[in-house]
Amino acid sequence: MIPEVARVLTLKGADVIAWPGCLDGGFHWYVARTRAAENRVYVLFANAPDVGSGESLMVDPAGTVIGEAFSKREQVVSALCNLSMARSKAVVPGTDVVFGRRPWAYRFLTEQHAES
Repeated sequence: MIPEVARVLTLKGADVIAWPGCLDGGFHWYVARTRAAENRVYVLFANAPDVGSGESLMVDPAGTVIGEAFSKREQVVSALCNLSMARSKAVVPGTDVVFGRRPWAYRFLTEQHAES
């Protein structure tokens, strides 16, 4: 659910993140799409079939759902995962989700937060 886990996996070279869960309410649908798009990776979410909505899904690096299970049913879902899409971290020309980041510059934000 938290963004740091997906980012660390991305920085370690993951092209695909497998996320097992037992979540209800469809919130996982939005989180999986967001994590995939912000890190340019595939996210495969396997939800327990007997939980509320129960949908499992597969999301591509653009945040598009490419495969989704039916609600409350056990089944197999498949989709083509072109890993070269996950290797390209460019979102728009000149914007990369990994390279060119300057974490040392975030120290100012941390210091401001500690003072308040």
